[in-house]
Amino acid sequence: QKYVTRRPLKLLEALLVSLLTSLCVFLLAYSFPQCSNNGSHTCKDADNWGEWCGGTSDNSTCIGSKATCFNASGWICKGGGNSGKACRGRGDCEWRGGSCEPVQSDESFGVRLGCPVGQYDELATIFFGTREHSIVRLITQAFPHVPFSNGSLLVAGVTYLFLMLITYGCSFPAGLFMPSVLVGAALGRLVGQLVKTYVDSRVFSGAYALAGAAAMLGGVQRATISLIVIIIEGTANVHFLLPIVVTTCTAKFVGNAFGREGVYEIGLRRKRLRFLEHEPGWLLDLCTAGDVMAHPVVSLSVIDTIGNI
Repeated sequence: QKYVTRRPLKLLEALLVSLLTSLCVFLLAYSFPQCSNNGSHTCKDADNWGEWCGGTSDNSTCIGSKATCFNASGWICKGGGNSGKACRGRGDCEWRGGSCEPVQSDESFGVRLGCPVGQYDELATIFFGTREHSIVRLITQAFPHVPFSNGSLLVAGVTYLFLMLITYGCSFPAGLFMPSVLVGAALGRLVGQLVKTYVDSRVFSGAYALAGAAAMLGGVQRATISLIVIIIEGTANVHFLLPIVVTTCTAKFVGNAFGREGVYEIGLRRKRLRFLEHEPGWLLDLCTAGDVMAHPVVSLSVIDTIGNI
């Protein structure tokens, strides 16, 4: 940014960076299409009643001669002794005088792009959708389907990391906090899904996504205690305390091996803004108070007049 000082150059920089990022995400989204069920359609009159399916045109997910993919995000008993409870077929409700009725939701997750109704494109959802919703799915969703495949997580994580490096220091605000969380959550979720597939199927991949997000923030910001408190308060789950502490401290130590300054300290120094360091430099250890005092010394008496002050 210190080399781009004139307004026309700043405008040109913004246009070029916008063109590069738009071209990159659109090209990747169209080059690696991956459709997943968004949960707005479930199977009806099927052996797997209530499972997610890919819209009314999906004839392969639902099992049974009368099975259909119905526009319902869930099923619930109405009437009878089981009223208000979730059901997976008529038998769950009829034996107590009720019926299994669909529950429809107006909200649907994800961006369709070229996918049919009831599905979303994974990369398009990460790139063009709401980041907050994608991060929540990465950290929480474990059933019935993973929100994003391993390939989509790898492409999204690497791409966002590359774009963060490109846009950092530009003349316009591009953000660092939310992209850092998304990169860490995507790569952490990728590791979690690999561990769940090849090591232990009981693993909760969302915990790896949360730990990855904390590690990314800890490495970028060089923060420890404050970051741990924020994440634990945000999740309201003290069971994640130990992995969050381990990943955050490890990320900070690894980052300090390359440089002790965080990304915000580097930005302040490049802008030549005054910033009080946490610890003084080694040169200050060689100085005394007399080296930095002004001459002659200006002093005040114990009892002095307002005019003298």
